[in-house]
Amino acid sequence: MSTVIIDKYIDKIYNEKLSLLEAENERYENDYFSNNFFRIPNGELLQGSSYNRNIRRYKAYVVDKDEEELEFIFNTLKDFYFFSGGSDMVFRKKIEADCYHSTPIKRVIYPRIEKAIHNRFFESDNFFHPENDGHISSIEKTIEEYFNVSSFLHYLYCNDFNPLNDMRRHFPNTYDKCYEKLLNTDLTIGEYLRSFINYKCEVMIEIFSHIKNNILRTKMISKVNDLRFDKLSEIDSSFYHKLHVCYFFNHTIYDYIDAEQKSKLYRKTKEKLMS
Repeated sequence: MSTVIIDKYIDKIYNEKLSLLEAENERYENDYFSNNFFRIPNGELLQGSSYNRNIRRYKAYVVDKDEEELEFIFNTLKDFYFFSGGSDMVFRKKIEADCYHSTPIKRVIYPRIEKAIHNRFFESDNFFHPENDGHISSIEKTIEEYFNVSSFLHYLYCNDFNPLNDMRRHFPNTYDKCYEKLLNTDLTIGEYLRSFINYKCEVMIEIFSHIKNNILRTKMISKVNDLRFDKLSEIDSSFYHKLHVCYFFNHTIYDYIDAEQKSKLYRKTKEKLMS
């Protein structure tokens, strides 16, 4: 019963903080894209607006559109909003507009919040009670800490998981704690990117779920799932998908190449000895 109560408060506080964050980001994005839309190919699609506001517009727009118009919307969402060229340039600009405090990838962040809070109350005699202000504050603090971890990950994503020299400047008060939390997890670059792809595709599905016509709705959702499969396959075939998210804090790409070459040499030598 205690776990059920804790989870109820985790969900409530998480969603409250998420709503505040997204409302704040709408204001940041409105200003950012009003002033910088010309720096982005087809940036006029974002001029004076925000990602979430445009998503709401598409949800309303797709309701009664025909297949040709829906195909155009699908391609706009795919090629501009969520999987644009130039290493996902447009979505990265959205994250930068949010000062990296974009919507957390729930599949990555939420389970870790739950685990940390469960451990907080079940590894001591301090059992959770909702009327204890300290207990509620503890949940809030943990969620805030993992929102910071999410921002840390967003920064790494925007910089190909390389911690650039200015990273401490972006996270002056949270760098060490976020790095330590991530270092002590088994989160890989591939797992994070797969979760990111699923998040984007779920937003696209949410848009097309507003189509009234059952046949067209099913067809467009199927197209999104095909896109999801293709994008996930790209990650699974990449060289970095098994690397820890903090790998490049202490290694270079040359370290990786050298390790791979030594591994291949070891396997070849072993095969010869066993033949």
